[in-house]
Amino acid sequence: MGGRTRSISFVCQLGCFGFAGLLAGCSGGGGEDGSATGSATATSGVTTATAGSSGASDSVGSASATGTGTSAGDTSTATSGATSVTGGGTSDSGGIKFDVAAETDLGTCFPGDPDCDEFCKPEFSEFVDPVIKCSWEQHAVIMTPVVADLENDGSIEILVTVWNSGSEQGKLVVLDGQDCSELYRSPTQVFGTRSQLAVADLDGDMDLEIVGLQMGGFGGYGTHQVVVTDHLGNVIATSQAASVTGGWGHADGGVAIANLDGQGPPEIVYAGMALRFENNTLTTMWNNSVGTGWWGILSGVADVDLDGTPDVVTGNRIFDGLTGADKTPANVVGMVAGYVAVADFDEGTPEPEIVLVGSQSNQDGTVTVYHPVTGNVILGPVTFGQRWGGPPTVGDFDGDEKPEIAAAGYSGYYVFDPECDPNNLPAYCESAWVRWSSPTTDASSGSTGSTLFDFNGDGRAEVVYRDEQKLRIYDGDTGDVLSQFDITSGTILENPVVADVDQDDHAEIVVPAHNTVNGIFVLEDPQDKWVAARAIWNQHTYHVTNV
Repeated sequence: MGGRTRSISFVCQLGCFGFAGLLAGCSGGGGEDGSATGSATATSGVTTATAGSSGASDSVGSASATGTGTSAGDTSTATSGATSVTGGGTSDSGGIKFDVAAETDLGTCFPGDPDCDEFCKPEFSEFVDPVIKCSWEQHAVIMTPVVADLENDGSIEILVTVWNSGSEQGKLVVLDGQDCSELYRSPTQVFGTRSQLAVADLDGDMDLEIVGLQMGGFGGYGTHQVVVTDHLGNVIATSQAASVTGGWGHADGGVAIANLDGQGPPEIVYAGMALRFENNTLTTMWNNSVGTGWWGILSGVADVDLDGTPDVVTGNRIFDGLTGADKTPANVVGMVAGYVAVADFDEGTPEPEIVLVGSQSNQDGTVTVYHPVTGNVILGPVTFGQRWGGPPTVGDFDGDEKPEIAAAGYSGYYVFDPECDPNNLPAYCESAWVRWSSPTTDASSGSTGSTLFDFNGDGRAEVVYRDEQKLRIYDGDTGDVLSQFDITSGTILENPVVADVDQDDHAEIVVPAHNTVNGIFVLEDPQDKWVAARAIWNQHTYHVTNV
């Protein structure tokens, strides 16, 4: 493990966010100078992807939400390697913001910024089938991989937890991003076997901590207690249990890390609970009871009412990030609990909207877009005729610089487009509110996430999604399958991620696997022509302005 020191910066745009999905657009460019982003690298998923975002509601959802409109502004330093976290203020940047950074004489900038555009122009290449760069196949993985410079030494690692492997289940495993070789694993069983992980410098000491849900409960799946470890997986602190209702009773979700008070290191959010890590202890700031999606909960953090301070969004509940005060509009409380993203769908209001995928047992999944202050429903509830419904990926799927929403269920992957109004249905729409759909197989959870990314720099996003049987890469505009691999899973809430794991200034896809094949698979372009991506994916709800 070597290389020049690079510090990781966490930047939380409070005006918007998304999960697991991403749109990237810049190739080339290094970043090994200790500056905020790392080598010219990507995002989701959204996810997402965790990732592309447009204008204000920069988002990505899973994971990745995009939108147009207001985006947060001022930043103050805080977390992870060298972390800066936004603390209020709004500005109107406009246009699609891609999750790729370029290092210039002006510092780190993103496409869409006037000073960045001349430095950040991807070269176009034809999309061809990727190849498997490397794999680690010792144990099953059924959570979203985390990518980070864990030891702050300039090398990139992939972090996973082991699923259902006897005495090894629940252990943290750290892999080398260069060749997928195992660097080390935690000495004890630490995390729930299906817990999502997150990494950040929680105490400002320039070392990264790892955060997940504590191992326990049926099958070791996890409890609703948050656990913090050092980079080796040694437990430092454990929280009280979050107050949750509904769902199937096990903790398959994960935490979000964000700066709730605008100063110092960031805080940890899980479900309706906010935690502060100080002096190797987790202190509860507030803990409100919330409903979960059937398979778990993935809270988001964004300043959804534009009052200058972040809010915690759990789907059908909105809380003040500092105090936990309930800010939920009355009509939203009764909506079906599930998974969220945030993006600007309504240009007539300054606030971004909230995307809620209602996801419960034996119910068809629904998609609803609502205003966080008034509760007015902008879209939906639209059913996609299948259980259960997973984390939404929000991004510009069709290149019109407007956000669309994707979600997967039991038997299909759907892209929902507000332009597909049944009262004036365009010819390019498959059906009412649906841009396109593709048959998939996910009878086990029906709740997996996806990621968006413009791999070949042609200005059109590709979708990366893996169900029970295959990893597929779709054309974001048409839904055509561009490539597919026999990478399997029993599925929960996980999704593939996109990052530059080998620091070659080109994106790779990191895919978790379970069942017929197990472990982690890293895919790349056979000629290394994919555009650059960021070398970070720090949590399930990762998005372009989070890090």
